[in-house]
Amino acid sequence: MSYRQPSGAAYTSFGSSGKVTTDLAIGNDLPVGLKVLADGKVILGGGASIGASTKFGVVRYQATLASTLDSSFGSSGKVVTSVTGLSSTNQVSGMFVDTTGEIFLAGFTSNNVGDNSDILLVKYTANGVADFTFGTAGVVQTSVNSIEGGSAVAIGQSSRPLVVGYGKNGSVFDFMLLRYTTTGSVDPSFGTSGKVYTSFGNATNNIGNRIVVQTDGKILVAGTSDNGTTIKFAIARYLQ
Repeated sequence: MSYRQPSGAAYTSFGSSGKVTTDLAIGNDLPVGLKVLADGKVILGGGASIGASTKFGVVRYQATLASTLDSSFGSSGKVVTSVTGLSSTNQVSGMFVDTTGEIFLAGFTSNNVGDNSDILLVKYTANGVADFTFGTAGVVQTSVNSIEGGSAVAIGQSSRPLVVGYGKNGSVFDFMLLRYTTTGSVDPSFGTSGKVYTSFGNATNNIGNRIVVQTDGKILVAGTSDNGTTIKFAIARYLQ
């Protein structure tokens, strides 16, 4: 992680010449989200790959200019979750930190053959502990059809998590948007049994990558639409 002044110069008081490296877990680490809290503390979330296995995890640093891990968060500033999923092949794709400091990581798990994948959603408390009131020990695995995956997560109306990504809808892949209850169950009052598919013309590969919830509760999802010849920007808006 690198911290810069508005001029682009490094904050020399941050880490070493404005830079900090942190080992989330043994293996290769990949961050997917960064959040600066109101008190100046910094949250970095992502995954740690150990061979074919990926763990979900978050680190929290002291206020911006301190750059040291926050020992009051998780275990010595880190929290790491092993997810069994369909196999050892898991991926973290997105992070969201709500106004209370609770942290959500979204991604997917797939089997070793690649013909089956499910959405994964992991939740931590503001103190860096798996939220045992959510799913199973803070982890929710959602299977809709044969292949789906989560790309990004946000919090919608009444503190209910929203995950966007892709899902196999018949013979094509479409945007898939799911809403969960605050305890991690798929919310049956949203869309059709908790989910919404969105297609774009004759495109066969539509993937939602980003999600934003407007102040009025409406949901914006952006991604790509591929008809086999060209790939275009795609955006859709949903009612809350």
